Amino acid sequence: GAEGDLVDLREATGFRGDAHDHIGGVMAERRQLEMDQASIRDLRTRLVEHSREKAQLQGMQQALVERQRHIEQDRNLTLTAIEAERTKVAASQQTRLRMCEERWVLEQELLRHGEAIG
Repeated sequence: GAEGDLVDLREATGFRGDAHDHIGGVMAERRQLEMDQASIRDLRTRLVEHSREKAQLQGMQQALVERQRHIEQDRNLTLTAIEAERTKVAASQQTRLRMCEERWVLEQELLRHGEAIG
């Protein structure tokens, strides 16, 4: 009867155990599948969070790079202005030196004229 058919079915499918073992295996597989799906959802959520954080950090980095570029540009302009002022100071010092030399020559001439007259 039915028992014989069940035995024949088990032998034909290669099933070696009772239905309870089979159901237990299926339930364990289902629990493992649910755990795997939950793990995948968690990993996807973390991946999205990391992607957002990466985009935010890249935006901050871009802003910092732009700020650094502006600072370097300002620094270069300042250095150029300092160099221009140094050039002006050097020219002014040369002019003063030349004027001092001219004054010294004139003073020497005055002394000679004074000695010649006196």
